[in-house]
Amino acid sequence: MASGAENKGNGEKGGVQADLFAPRPINAASATLARTGRVKRLRIILPIIAILLLVIMLGWPYWQDVRDEIAPLLNAEQAPPPATVDQPESEVANPRFVGTDRKNRPFTITADKAIQSTDGGAVDLVNAEADMTLDEGHWIALRAENGRYDRNSQTLDLSGHVVLFHDSGYQLDTDLVHVNLDTLVADSSAPTSGSGPMGEFHSQGFTVGDSGNIVTLKGQSHILLRGTSP
Repeated sequence: MASGAENKGNGEKGGVQADLFAPRPINAASATLARTGRVKRLRIILPIIAILLLVIMLGWPYWQDVRDEIAPLLNAEQAPPPATVDQPESEVANPRFVGTDRKNRPFTITADKAIQSTDGGAVDLVNAEADMTLDEGHWIALRAENGRYDRNSQTLDLSGHVVLFHDSGYQLDTDLVHVNLDTLVADSSAPTSGSGPMGEFHSQGFTVGDSGNIVTLKGQSHILLRGTSP
């Protein structure tokens, strides 16, 4: 009897061990929920990936252009500085410039040669001549070895051996003369010598006003009238 009870107890114990380690059946509801969750995540992720790919495909040409524009800027420090090219000068033989002042009085400027830079600045003249008509029929004419005509500021600067002729018969010789072509006033602050119907003179400069009938001598002047002794 005791032996039978012991066997029975062992049998029950062995049965319990078999139940603990035996494979359990999978819960069908849990598996279905897991698959449903993965499907939902894929439904969200896949459209996002598709949109990103579409954006990359559509924007690729734009990013290529941006890269091409930025690349020179990024490499600017490494690139050597651009070479400087001197602006060529243009020369014109026997130029002729015609204009009027604020009173609509005409003037003409001519030369053997004009040299002008392509930047449109002033014109350098060789053997320049200028003729200007003043009030009441008066006129003056100037001759110089060199000249500089600025059309923007309406000025004419003469240098070298400058000679001014006045219609009244006076001649003035100097080295520098500035002419305001807007008022037709000729002015010089360089030593000047001159002669005319009334005699000879020396001064530190002169001004011929726009009226043309008055020549003003500057600085210390010496005048020798005809018919008088020095």
